[in-house]
Amino acid sequence: MQFTITNKTVSKTPSGNSKIIKVYEISNPNSKQHIYLQAGLHGTELTGTPILFELIYLIQKNLENFRDYSFTIVPICNPESTDSQIMGLQTGYNNIHTNAQNCQNYNRPNLKK
Repeated sequence: MQFTITNKTVSKTPSGNSKIIKVYEISNPNSKQHIYLQAGLHGTELTGTPILFELIYLIQKNLENFRDYSFTIVPICNPESTDSQIMGLQTGYNNIHTNAQNCQNYNRPNLKK
């Protein structure tokens, strides 16, 4: 089995900054199934990211138990969204359910009551 980490550029800003995600691949030419897992798509759903990092660790430590599988794992597939939640106090988007500027996305007109 082969373990690789690849930096993938997913977009570039007009100023030339690249948005990069890390893709973890555990490949086995004899695998019977390929599994793709991702987390970190929505900034308010942070729990999937550490779970995928734990899974990567477990697979690395027990490669023999996973010999029938190949994996592509993306723990943070939307870094901007995740950053806005982790650094929420600086950006003002610290909780999508209580922040008035975000509540229109959830159709919660009576939140202040």
